[in-house]
Amino acid sequence: MSLIKCPECKNKISEKAISCPKCGYILSHQEVKKIKETEKETKYGVIIFLIIVITYLIFNLSKSDVKLHFVNKDKIITKYSKTKLNVREKPSTNSDIIKTLMVNEKIITFDTIVNNFTIVLNSDSTLLGWSSDKYLQTIPLSKKQLNRTKNTSKIAYNKSEISNYSIEKIEDLSMKATTKNLSAYSTAEIQKLPIDKRIEYTIIVPTKISKKSLENTLKYFVAKKTLEDNNIDEIIIFAYDRKNDIDITPYTYAKLIWAPKGKLGNVTPQIAKTNNRSNYRFNIHIKDNVGNTDDTLTKRELAIYDMIMDPKYTSLSDDELDKKVMRKFNIKTKEELDRIFIKVLKHYN
Repeated sequence: MSLIKCPECKNKISEKAISCPKCGYILSHQEVKKIKETEKETKYGVIIFLIIVITYLIFNLSKSDVKLHFVNKDKIITKYSKTKLNVREKPSTNSDIIKTLMVNEKIITFDTIVNNFTIVLNSDSTLLGWSSDKYLQTIPLSKKQLNRTKNTSKIAYNKSEISNYSIEKIEDLSMKATTKNLSAYSTAEIQKLPIDKRIEYTIIVPTKISKKSLENTLKYFVAKKTLEDNNIDEIIIFAYDRKNDIDITPYTYAKLIWAPKGKLGNVTPQIAKTNNRSNYRFNIHIKDNVGNTDDTLTKRELAIYDMIMDPKYTSLSDDELDKKVMRKFNIKTKEELDRIFIKVLKHYN
């Protein structure tokens, strides 16, 4: 059983798969057959192209000023881009730009240098074009080097105000980056559109965190995640102080959106291709109850609330559930139970 690339998201999937497990794209038998033939032709095409290029350069070396160096003729080298780097159709700065490599992007090259340009392929050995060799290096950039690159979005936060947190849920909500309704694009155009990588995180923060600390923690989280993967185009964070509330309410403490102009849906194909973060903004909503020491809930009050909201009691009527909760927590009156429930409800809303 061999693997093929999904036509929609480029994720590697089984040739026998009915649909892509990542993006849900449905594949027909004819489409799988066509993809396999195309991938086979591409691999052979790359080999033939390289043979033609190298042969041409060898036999035409005396007729041009091109300097050709073969340090290790058959050696394939893995390199990483030091900065955002244009891939061109020909080994010249005047040649058309085919695509742009991102900072620290992994590519494959050969020891063939023409006008300070080298042939580059992506990690799947697909031919890309020519790039300037002086902006490539054989080891990945360190975190310190990445911090100095212009491509990394400049996110300001106070290190002394960062609190601990735990990630409870990660959801990939990626889609095609568009400037109009998807129905307005042809099938061929849709296939060429880049991916708007949108990731949603659910995190838990300390109950007694202050508003200032929560804001700085959320910004630090975004800075950390975009440093680890600079292809992330949009981030959503839902912050809770308790795991029990994750499936009950959208968020108990804060919601953050990091996106162009602070709004989801503004990632254009150009932004997705170049990772230009110049117009990125934070949209942060922190609830009033955060850091409010006068509104602190007791463990007993939270336990009562949790029992009332527990899905396993949905078959009970309101009266039956109230009596069950009152017996367990030794609550004397219905008024006292309502007061506790409303207090917790107001705290989180």
